Amino acid sequence: MRTFTRKRALNFSRNQFERMTFPTLMRSWPLFIFCATTTRCNLACTMCPREHLKQTGDISLDLVRSLQPAFERAALVFLHGIGEPLLHREFKEIVACVSKTNVARAFNTNGTLLTRDRVECLIEHNVTYVTVSIDAATEPLYSSIRRGAHLEGVLEGMRCLNDEKAKANSRWPKLAFEFVLMQQNMSELPALVLLAREHGVGVIRVIDLILHSHEDSGIEEDWAEQTVRVDSELVRNTLARARRLATDAGITLVLPERFSNGRRGSRNGHARVPFCHEPWETVYVNFDGKVFPCCASTECMGDLKKTCLDVIWNGDAYQRLRANLKSGRVPRDCAECTSRRTRSATYRTLMMKRLAAWGPFKGGLSWKA
Repeated sequence: MRTFTRKRALNFSRNQFERMTFPTLMRSWPLFIFCATTTRCNLACTMCPREHLKQTGDISLDLVRSLQPAFERAALVFLHGIGEPLLHREFKEIVACVSKTNVARAFNTNGTLLTRDRVECLIEHNVTYVTVSIDAATEPLYSSIRRGAHLEGVLEGMRCLNDEKAKANSRWPKLAFEFVLMQQNMSELPALVLLAREHGVGVIRVIDLILHSHEDSGIEEDWAEQTVRVDSELVRNTLARARRLATDAGITLVLPERFSNGRRGSRNGHARVPFCHEPWETVYVNFDGKVFPCCASTECMGDLKKTCLDVIWNGDAYQRLRANLKSGRVPRDCAECTSRRTRSATYRTLMMKRLAAWGPFKGGLSWKA
């Protein structure tokens, strides 16, 4: 079976051109598709805003099937949102559905549900990447942040995945870590690099703590003190040590743009926020079929229960958003967005390198970020 299709190659080439010219009306389809499979979770992580969601639920398999034309053209599909995807009762069927299009597919998980039968499904359907959210390298701190989980249980699931991959003589899925950087766990990042090396993890993505503001919740004020500043010698030394360990271990360590680009932060501890390309290359499909330009936006672009994705992608809402960003009229959601710092050029380059290493794309395209 041909996995690197002309349709996918043509869409990628068009999108690369359009992300430099910023048209309001797109010829290409989305390059990256997020499917928020569920908002449910089996943990109660201290920094997670999930408890403030007004609506909760699971995406339907029929809705996922309706996205097949987009999957056939996309470069990468993420099967997660704000919940734990492995809780979805039809997650295996969703993975099978997406895999039919041979698109690179990935998801984030807290790692507590990596049982043998689930792991076998991931290997059978060649899931490309599994990113485990892990914010500490020691049990006491880990369990205090990710309430309801134990570090050893997560590591056991990863060992199970590696063992089953070896039995099946499979390269996939590749493992990655995602680490939410906070004052309370910053010192454990170097130890996490060593933990990653022991468990076959090739990438560690460090992301900033995102302060979600909710009326009467106080969450932003409560967590502001956990934000890690650039202008700290302790921070610089800790990150430098983590970088050295990662380099020695052959692990890719991806830091937030404000740490990785060598520039000093502004007075609030952040570097200049980069221009956001997501309205030109990304869609975020909520569990209920609502389409958003990213995970942080509250502006709905359309509803898949009423119309198809290609119509929404070039609908009035998307065209208006692109025109506003291009002209410098930044919408409120975008102006207040901290997620743009995690969607940095460094992170996008990482995604492209991941795809370039994946069989269907290997040697087939020039991956310029």
